[in-house]
Amino acid sequence: LRSFEIQAGEPHASVNIAHFADILLNLVPRYSYIREAYSEMEHHRAVSNVRSAQDSTLFISLVGEYSAGKTSLIKRILLEFAQRRAEGGHIAGEMVLSGLEVGGMPVTESEQHIRLSDNLILVDTPGFQSNTTRHDDVASLAIARTAASIIVVPPQIATGDPSRLVTAVIGRGNLTCHPPSIFCLGRIDELGADPHLDSEGLERRARDKFDEARYIHPLFSNGIQRWSEDVAVAANPFGVFSDTPIYTRERAGEEDGTIDGQNLTTTVDGSFLHRTAEWDGMSGFFDALHSLSSAVAPFSNRICAHRENIYWCERLLDAIAISIGCEERHRNAYSRIVSLFENDLTPIIESAVAAHFRLDIEHKFDEFMCAFDHHFLLAHPSYGYHDATQAEYLFQFELYGVLLERVAQMHTTIRTLKERVANHLSELQRDILFLRVQDDLEVGRTHGDPVFDFVETVFAEVEHLCHRHIALLEEMKTGLSDVAMLHAHHHGVDNVVVRECLRAWADPHPSPISEASCPAISNAMATLSDTQLQFGEMNDDTRINRQDQHRVWYLEKIRPSLENAARTLLRCAANWVQNGSCTVDVNMEGNIGLQLRELGQASMTLSNLLNPNGGAEYARLSLRPSAEAVAQNAEPHLLRVRMEREGQSCTVCLL
Repeated sequence: LRSFEIQAGEPHASVNIAHFADILLNLVPRYSYIREAYSEMEHHRAVSNVRSAQDSTLFISLVGEYSAGKTSLIKRILLEFAQRRAEGGHIAGEMVLSGLEVGGMPVTESEQHIRLSDNLILVDTPGFQSNTTRHDDVASLAIARTAASIIVVPPQIATGDPSRLVTAVIGRGNLTCHPPSIFCLGRIDELGADPHLDSEGLERRARDKFDEARYIHPLFSNGIQRWSEDVAVAANPFGVFSDTPIYTRERAGEEDGTIDGQNLTTTVDGSFLHRTAEWDGMSGFFDALHSLSSAVAPFSNRICAHRENIYWCERLLDAIAISIGCEERHRNAYSRIVSLFENDLTPIIESAVAAHFRLDIEHKFDEFMCAFDHHFLLAHPSYGYHDATQAEYLFQFELYGVLLERVAQMHTTIRTLKERVANHLSELQRDILFLRVQDDLEVGRTHGDPVFDFVETVFAEVEHLCHRHIALLEEMKTGLSDVAMLHAHHHGVDNVVVRECLRAWADPHPSPISEASCPAISNAMATLSDTQLQFGEMNDDTRINRQDQHRVWYLEKIRPSLENAARTLLRCAANWVQNGSCTVDVNMEGNIGLQLRELGQASMTLSNLLNPNGGAEYARLSLRPSAEAVAQNAEPHLLRVRMEREGQSCTVCLL
């Protein structure tokens, strides 16, 4: 026992303890967990120093899981003391009830001191695994301030997770201290052997339980115990002492609530109390307690100091770890916001930047061509000069359409951005991570800017920016829509595809044209596909009617020229958007030839229809899409947008 020492291991060579103390003192005012642990440590260490200076009392803790039999053992000890000091049944004091209730549920909520002699106090502690963190904390501190422990285990040896119990008794990791102890197997009356008929069987089962404990219970197998004894008891055999009364001999008690075992009495006589003495193990328990007290008493203050130091080291390390966890949550919250912008919000904006619009509009080429397909495939049975003129007006309409498509694309992008921002803000306000960070900041577990304030400020800026752009887009959309509608109405190009496109672009929440938003586009595409399939199945000798003549001539002769002109125009308009100017592509200044001819009334073979040397007369028309005229009409709107952009710092490029 004289060689008893703390099992702390060798400190790392790079650790400067004095420097660590300085760091700790700097952390105390910053983090509430560390501050609370440090303040509690200072308070209890002051109390411990006063206690150590005033007396040399030996404190022994009674520890174990809840319902292991600790309170029954305490009550039995008090009954033994009370019966020995009974004075002819005369009761002068009050019945002792507080802290001695016996039950299968957690009944001890605070540490209870029981003075057995002038220099010996038993400390009853709350049971571990009671699903109440406060019970574990109270028990751990009480155990840390005692020189030895009586560890009570139930017949099941281990129930649940005993890690908190093990940490409280011996510490953890390299910071351990193995105190002198008594391993007490409680409730041996539940082992299944009749103590009167098979006492040897009861002893054998008790020994088997100790052997089992050395394999499965961490306290029995964790490290080398400096001093320990094993005892098996039935403190309340078959519940016969559950309702036995205990009284104080005088009404006055100790100021700190300690139960004085030397000041107790009971109405129970010795024959009733000791009728189970032959097998209940209490005699062996008192012998072990006497041996433990005699051995530990000379070193009690030193052992208490070691255990309490270990306890407060662990508390401070836990507080630092919790504070580190709070800081990590704080960083994770901000990282979540950054990730949210990088992975969700920013790509929404980047997908609609002006630099990508040219590629976007090329993907819309088939939708824009549907205005021509509807006119030539579905609306007109013959071709002539009027149809060539209508084609020119349709080209001009497509230039307006490109600008309106850009407005609709940006409008959709900003609406999507606003919806995502609102959804993310709502989700973050309910997110457990952000709620915990906010709570940490409010109670001082961590320091920094409030995350919700940061999120709300950033999202409010995004919302304000979106409102500004929506207002600008509305003005742009109104001007372009009015000009495009006037153009379509004045020149008679308001076919169903044109009308549906204008309706989609002029909607209060405009969206880019598509088959879903414009059924006429879907119908025109289906007709074009069917015609192409039908034309592919024809041979040179196939006789075709007038309607088929019309469609075949459009596919073979007219549409390729229209496609070339349309692609050139769309690229030109996309360049306007990308460059933010109304410059006209030089390639647009040349004429684009479009050949039309009147189709004969009579049926003919496919080869005669497509043979340029056939008898039918060709109408050779010169079609020149007047890009300059369209640019002049669109320029005021584009100029206003450009001036708005130059006058304000906008992060989202409109055109």
